[in-house]
Amino acid sequence: MKACILSVGTELLMGSILNTNTKYLSEKLNEYGIAVLYHVSVGDNPERVKAIFDYYLDKVDVIIATGGLGPTQDDLTKEVISEAMGCELIRNDAIYEKIEGFFTSTGRVMTANNAKQALVPDCGMALENDMGTAPGIYIGKNDKHVFLLPGPPREMTHLFELHVGPMIAKLQSQIISSKYIKVFGMGESAVEDRLLHLINGQVNPTIATYAKRGEIEVRVTASGKSLEETEKLLAPVVAEIQEDFGEAIYSIEGGTLAEIVGNMLIEKGVTLSLAESCTGGLLAGTLTSISGISSVLHAGFVTYSNEAKVAMLGVSEETLKQHGAVSEETALEMIQGLKSRTDSDVAVSITGIAGPGGGTAEKPVGLVYIGIAYFDSYEVHKFNFTGDRERVRDYTVLNALNLIRKKML
Repeated sequence: MKACILSVGTELLMGSILNTNTKYLSEKLNEYGIAVLYHVSVGDNPERVKAIFDYYLDKVDVIIATGGLGPTQDDLTKEVISEAMGCELIRNDAIYEKIEGFFTSTGRVMTANNAKQALVPDCGMALENDMGTAPGIYIGKNDKHVFLLPGPPREMTHLFELHVGPMIAKLQSQIISSKYIKVFGMGESAVEDRLLHLINGQVNPTIATYAKRGEIEVRVTASGKSLEETEKLLAPVVAEIQEDFGEAIYSIEGGTLAEIVGNMLIEKGVTLSLAESCTGGLLAGTLTSISGISSVLHAGFVTYSNEAKVAMLGVSEETLKQHGAVSEETALEMIQGLKSRTDSDVAVSITGIAGPGGGTAEKPVGLVYIGIAYFDSYEVHKFNFTGDRERVRDYTVLNALNLIRKKML
């Protein structure tokens, strides 16, 4: 089965809100084995909504429209699509009483325009919405399946889980399962090149690569009649990719790099302390978002100035004078001082030039040194990142996490 996701609302076209509904619905439909062929956004204009709906109804089996089900004049999705499907709107007394009861319970008077939310197409059915006043709508006609869902994400996801998902499951004989293999430290072209022997002959499962910030995600997707069948198809392909990429893979079950590293530290009881300069505590902040990290994260120092590096970590003034704050020597003394002061199993230091200013020909913007002490071993790694200040800082944090991960392995 093929699908189109139709998002209705002028605010989407103006960029006033982020359309998270489309992402959610695409992921869910793919899980049910439905291929999403189109994402379409249209403003609150009846002629354009009708034209778009008519056009895509001819091309797909399922349309899920979000937005435009409220009480105001620009909420017109239900009216336009019902007419396009040849349906007449009639009042649903149970929904009307529910809306009226909602206003009574909140001490407000129900205005006349709210009554239109109780209108339901005679060729369809209402999908009860206990998180809002506007119900969802389902219209099944001529082998086409149309779902109208409220725009607010909380209501939309609730209705999908409660009504739409189970209904779609009954329509679809095939299911789709995917594994998301996350690779760190390689470019997308290099990853794809290594996968070509699998990609060139792919049928089921299929393989696709996606470049994300600091990582590449390899999606392996299989279709079948049951979860058992898809898992059986996925297993050998995933195993071959794991063998090809080895330690470059940090996850095949989901989770961010920070979550993977944080949980590794927690599970193994390995303690960690941090000393950050150019990242200004960003690494510590990333790790402290993980539940339970307090059991292993001992301390985090932000030693932005040379004075702080000397006073808090014991970095030699002579080292700073001779080699500078951004140097292998300073990064090494930072982890040495950090290790002696915290007695953590792992100590990480970061010093670099995030930009946009401060760079020289010898030490350009993006130059970063990351020191890592893992029990009794001490190393400093040099990086040259490109991009703006935010990108340099983000990539520094990701590479620091990856160094910890590889040591933990």
